[in-house]
Amino acid sequence: MIRSLSAMAALVVLSAVMLGGARAAEFELMEARAQLTPTGKLRVAFMLENQALVSGQSESGEVRGLAGDLARAIAERAGVPLQPRVYSTRGTFEVSLGRGEWDLEFNTRDPRYASYVDFSPSFVNVDQVYLVPPGKTLKEMTEVDRKGVRVAAIANSDAEGLLFGFIKEAQILRVSQDPEPTIRLLKTGAVEAFAGSAEYLSGIAAQLPGSRFLPGRFAAVPAAIGVARGRPAALAFVNQFLAEAKTSGLIQRAIEGAHLHGVSVAP
Repeated sequence: MIRSLSAMAALVVLSAVMLGGARAAEFELMEARAQLTPTGKLRVAFMLENQALVSGQSESGEVRGLAGDLARAIAERAGVPLQPRVYSTRGTFEVSLGRGEWDLEFNTRDPRYASYVDFSPSFVNVDQVYLVPPGKTLKEMTEVDRKGVRVAAIANSDAEGLLFGFIKEAQILRVSQDPEPTIRLLKTGAVEAFAGSAEYLSGIAAQLPGSRFLPGRFAAVPAAIGVARGRPAALAFVNQFLAEAKTSGLIQRAIEGAHLHGVSVAP
């Protein structure tokens, strides 16, 4: 009888603990949802210029690619509707900083944005590589930073920022995101190499027969989710989502589904 009472008491305590844990988890979800969606919808900023994360946008407004897949999964987990906020360039996105237009943003981990967002852990790394146009003789990355070598990079891109950090002898030429003038530039032989993300340059290479990539990468740029600053419960929710998305293979499947080049799951 005493043993039965002891077992019953233990069961009551266990049930109370489990109930308390369930209530705590429910409260955490409610708090996270409130911080994630102050307008009732999850407003996510996407930058079309970042082709490693955003493959494009459908006529219905759905964002395609790695970032779009992850954003939809976050919204589904939170049980809220997704509202994309699409910016064509880095410049137009930067105008939105601090204006309350979005709740989350998918981007490379740029320290200039730290005053406006709290970053999640990195979820992918994006390889930065060199594309050599037809007729040019560069064979190794060590040959790039030499006098007389001209290297093109998209203005305000991650690649351009990196180049200015370590290129000392070569000349850096800033070009637009538009592939047509870029391809014309490469065809004329005006540059010895083009620096950029492997994903973007793979599209250029496909339109430029005889072009080739130098072996390896000169950098791997981490990408993260930026949560509008001052929302700790929302940040914790996103961090937990990404941790599970890595271990479950969700991020890897999204990379493969988008057929991305030079993009890998971050450790």
